[in-house]
Order: sequence, then structure tokens, then C-alpha cells
Amino acid sequence: MWAVNGASRAAPSIPSWFWGDGGELELVRRCSSYNCEGHCVCAAQDKMCSTSQGCRFLDNGMGNSSLAVRDTTDLKSLESPVLGNDVDFSPFDSFLAASWTVTNTKSTQPVRYEFSAGRSSGTYPTGIYTESIERVWFDAGSVMSAVITLPKGRELTPGLSYSVFVRAWYDENTYNIYKSDGTLIDITAPRTTSLQGVAMKEHMESGDRKDIDYQHHVDRIYLSWRNVLDTQSRLLTYTAYTSTSPGGFSIHASSDMTATNCTVSGLSLESGTTYYSNVLAYNKAGLVAWTFSYGVQIDVTAPVAGTVED
Repeated sequence: MWAVNGASRAAPSIPSWFWGDGGELELVRRCSSYNCEGHCVCAAQDKMCSTSQGCRFLDNGMGNSSLAVRDTTDLKSLESPVLGNDVDFSPFDSFLAASWTVTNTKSTQPVRYEFSAGRSSGTYPTGIYTESIERVWFDAGSVMSAVITLPKGRELTPGLSYSVFVRAWYDENTYNIYKSDGTLIDITAPRTTSLQGVAMKEHMESGDRKDIDYQHHVDRIYLSWRNVLDTQSRLLTYTAYTSTSPGGFSIHASSDMTATNCTVSGLSLESGTTYYSNVLAYNKAGLVAWTFSYGVQIDVTAPVAGTVED
């Protein structure tokens, strides 16, 4: 039995035995364990009863149905998981989430699940919980998804990969452990460089390197931003915008790209107006940063011939 709040977060389950033959159920206060781990209904919270049974670990399923565990950062997706929808990076250091599905159906199906979390490098959940002093595995029942929030004051370490572990029980004494491929924690947004002379630039022609302040083209802008953004931030894509203000996006928006230069075409620029090129950079964790140019003014008026007097 467990409670679920309005944000679809479930409380830890409360194990109890009930007896009944239809109709009302009667709570049974029996202190004998009902599986090999010593789970019982009369022990203190997160504690076990003594047991003489031995648990049996089935490596690689041993002919039983196996699981695929997929990481996610979109908690709403847990309501209807999509096959193959797995994330590899997360901007959050306070929780992990995953869903799992049975991948090869065989004669023996899991009867219940438990979940945990730990470093992806291990085959058992370590690096978050200390098994000698706190609970490591949490009950999921027949639910095939989980959100794991870290205890207060504890955080996931940026730069490390963490997996959600699922323990599938095939009967009271037999289980196997499956885990996701891991999520790398990245809580740092892309940063603009502090190197002097490195900036986002508009150019007179494609392939130029010199930054310009004026141009005569009214239908296109050539721009580049090589080395402007920190390449250590695991950059994924860029989107370029054109506007009459730094950081704006009112006139044109490009499709996502991985190159650090582009030609913004199909424009109708007005003479005498200054236009700014703005780029939004996304890293693999979904964090973003803006960079923008100093602007280029459109000038289509030729110089007026004057006179020279001796």
C-alpha cells in the first residue's frame, strides 16, 4: 500500500498482510518473514525479521524474462514510457528517474520489483547509499517506473554517471538485477569565452574572418562564432537568430545546427537599421547560453560625389 500525491510522486510502500475471502480484508499481524530477505509486517520501519531462507541470484536471467531500464528526466513521460526513449545526460543533481519494460517474455515473469540507484560503473548500487546504515532498495510492487530523490543534503556528483538499478523478483527467493546504461550529471550551462578578440562576428562574404560594422546586402547575413562558447560544456546544437536587439529573435530563427558558422538568408533588411546576430547554444543536458554580436548596420546608399577646389 502506498500513497500518490498530485505531482504523481509515490510515498514508500507500507507492507502488510491481509486475510480475506472476498468482501472485507482483515489485517494479519504475523512476524514471520515472507521472503528470503526477511521482509515482514511487524518489524520497525526499514528493518527486517530474521529468516533462514537463502536468496538466489540468477545471473543473466537464467531463462527468465529480462528487463530493459531506460533513464529519463521528463517525469511526465513515466505515465506512458516510450520504447527506446532514453537520456544520457541530466542537468539535475537531486534525483534520478527511469522506467523499465520486459524485453524477452519467457515462461517466468517478474512478480514484483525493487529499485535503487548508484554509480554506473558498478554492478550493484553504490556511491549514493551506505548499505550498513540505510536502506538501499525500495519497493515498486508491480509499478514499472521510479523517481529516486536523494536525501536532504546529498547531491549527485557532476561529471559522474549514475544508473537506476531494478531488482526483479521471480518468486519469494529468486531475483536478478538490471540497470540502465547511465545518466551523466551536467549542471553547468555553456559559457562564453573570456579570450580577447574571440567574439561572434558578421562578415561581408562567406568564408571571411574579419568582423564588419556595415554591409550592403539586404537579403542575407554571414556570421560565425568559432571558439566563442566553451567546448568543455558538451555542446550539442546551436540556433541562430536575427533581431534588432542583442539577445532578440524577432526577425529570423534558423534550424538547429552543429556548425559554428552559417548564412542567414531570405531576409528583407532595411537600410540604416542595425541588426544583431544571436546564437542560443544547447549542451547535451539541455542547458543553454546566449551569445550575440556587436551588430551590423545596413547601408545601401552610395557616397555622394563632391568637388575639389584648388
